[in-house]
Amino acid sequence: MQGTQNWTPWMQLAILLMLCGAGLIFGSFISAGIAILFYQIPFDQLSESILKPKNVSLLQTMQFVSSFFTMALPALVFGLIMKKKDVLGQLGFNRAISGKQFFIVVLMAIAGLFIGSTLAELNSMIPISENATKFFQQLENQYNEQVFALANMKTYADLLVSLLVLALAPAIMEEMLFRGCFQPVFIKLSKNIFTGILITSILFSAIHFSFYGFLTRLFLGMLLGFVYYLSKNLWLNISIHFLNNAIAVAQMYALSKAGMLNNDTINEHMPLYYGLIGVVTLAMLFYNFRKESQLVIAKYQIMKNKNLNE
Repeated sequence: MQGTQNWTPWMQLAILLMLCGAGLIFGSFISAGIAILFYQIPFDQLSESILKPKNVSLLQTMQFVSSFFTMALPALVFGLIMKKKDVLGQLGFNRAISGKQFFIVVLMAIAGLFIGSTLAELNSMIPISENATKFFQQLENQYNEQVFALANMKTYADLLVSLLVLALAPAIMEEMLFRGCFQPVFIKLSKNIFTGILITSILFSAIHFSFYGFLTRLFLGMLLGFVYYLSKNLWLNISIHFLNNAIAVAQMYALSKAGMLNNDTINEHMPLYYGLIGVVTLAMLFYNFRKESQLVIAKYQIMKNKNLNE
């Protein structure tokens, strides 16, 4: 972010964490209030009731509200504190984008699926104690239970709502917070681009509370981090993130229609050698993406300077 010379990187990080903490608290209260006031669900029965199929709309609403207050709103307020003018522009919402960039990031998202599946397989091979295995598996089952409840899809209308709630909204909000806010701060703190992106990616993966999906989300965070660093455009990040989520939602829809949606089918992995193919493909895509992004940014800067001089 530009225009933050009055705030040290550590002060920026502290402000950002406080905003996220406050957002988490307010979001939780508002989500619970919606359930109690509009759905007439007692507070002590909330955690059990929201997972029932009849309350899927409530769970989707709570998910959206919680994400907005925990991620999107802190990002907007942080941008406002750091620089009052052009907050969205500072977060990466700009017109410095080309059709070629978009085409490349679509291919990146597809290549990333092969790598992510391989990393998930490798993640499952990490030796851990029996107690740790039980603990992490319980967390994974709880996470999947909530996802399955959210993705209770029977019609195309249900699929569309799930794409909005589970794919598009998280893609926008998470990218605003992690790539638009945390990443620039961590790069400044570490004084190293790779380290800053890595720390952001670790945090991005950790907040999903999934041991068995940690490496996959870490890789996704790194992919998104370098795309944002090279392009300075959050729309491209949102595109990759949305495609990654949308493919998962479409898979759950197909499995749900076939009556095969369970922990085993949702966690099926590709052969390990697919990951190598993905790595080689992604390397070539990044080479072309970097060159195209440099051209797009240069043209965009010339256009901005021209408009300022007129």
